Amino acid sequence: MNTAWINLVLKSTLIVAAGYLFYHLALRNQANFQQNRLYLMSLLILSFLLPLLPLHNPFLAPSSTAPASSTPPQQISTPPSSQPLSWLIAAYWGITILMLLRILIHLLHLYRMQQHQPRQRLEHMTLIRVSAPIPPFSFFNRIFIARDNRDDEPALRQIICHEAVHMRQLHSLDILICEAVTALQWFNPFAWFVRKALKETHEYLADREVIAQGFSPEGYRLLLFEQQFGAKLYECVSHLKQSQTKRRMFMMNKMNERGSSPYRILLALPLIALLSLVLASPRPVLADVTQGDDAVKAPVATKADDTAKNEELEKKAKIKEVLKEFELKEKALKEKYASSSSEEDRQKLKKSLQELDKKRNAFAEKVGIQFKNKDGGSSNSTDLHKKIQFVQQKQQKIKTMLGSEKDPQKIKELEQKLAELQKFEQEAKLKLESGNK
Repeated sequence: MNTAWINLVLKSTLIVAAGYLFYHLALRNQANFQQNRLYLMSLLILSFLLPLLPLHNPFLAPSSTAPASSTPPQQISTPPSSQPLSWLIAAYWGITILMLLRILIHLLHLYRMQQHQPRQRLEHMTLIRVSAPIPPFSFFNRIFIARDNRDDEPALRQIICHEAVHMRQLHSLDILICEAVTALQWFNPFAWFVRKALKETHEYLADREVIAQGFSPEGYRLLLFEQQFGAKLYECVSHLKQSQTKRRMFMMNKMNERGSSPYRILLALPLIALLSLVLASPRPVLADVTQGDDAVKAPVATKADDTAKNEELEKKAKIKEVLKEFELKEKALKEKYASSSSEEDRQKLKKSLQELDKKRNAFAEKVGIQFKNKDGGSSNSTDLHKKIQFVQQKQQKIKTMLGSEKDPQKIKELEQKLAELQKFEQEAKLKLESGNK
């Protein structure tokens, strides 16, 4: 599981890096703030979804490796476990857990802060007055503000208006998702760049709404400078204070431009397609059964088909086993018949062979097969007579050859063939006799 997860995180890192570079070059200086926010959030989510999709690269051929079944189990060597790799994996999980704990600690501190501070219920939000000298910030529908700010009523209205934008547009949810991705990709500098860009985009959106509601741009800029100096900030919140106040001023001057290229974000589609091809697995190879020059695709077997096939194979194996027993018994009786010198014993053996043949035919009829002898022909008397005549003719030719042959080796081979033919003739005659009785 660790290897699969690390593989997923590495692919996600590549997507975040490529996506941020596109944002920095094509979208960062555009005034389409809502579009930029959508792009950055989609980038974070897509970075983990895209590697999970079952995509296949049609241009990437599969590696031509021998099938696993061709290598004996004893020849398969497993690579030794890499100790440094295990340490790296342990270090990754250790730091990731610390990063996630850091988020939980911030959330816990916010919860405790709102429990012990006076609050004021407004229309769709809760205003919490904090005794510590903190810069204003919001977390979902709660605004945290220092108590000494209540004397400046115009500034307080601008602060509330600014933070209300964060609440309406659910910027806190964006930040939580971004913080979680950053915790999983703490080693990736581009994840931190995306985090910073997303928070800046939130502030641009809030700044534009404040000015759009009629507040003086000069007075609002002055408020930003005043809020630049304050106590520490919380990472999981949307706050008015940002370190790049100069860039916010620059973006305020571009807010009326509505973006020089509103469709520039569509250029990200080829980037997504390219990343999909890079991260996709090689195209699959269909199992086929070749007959001559034509390849026939093997049908996909279902679980029910496998069960029926297994049952059929078991049935055939049992039938084959029973027929093998009949064959062994028949062979033993024939050997006794050939070696017996007593006529009485030979008659008993013939009777046993006849009974055995009847049982075998009854079994064959029961299982729905037609029993045939070894050479594949039917066990009727006509075929046996023809075979006996053929064997006798063959024996006569071999005897003729023996009379004229002088090579001892060939004489030995001919005598061996003659003995085999005589044995076959004797067995055929025995079958003929047992069939006529």
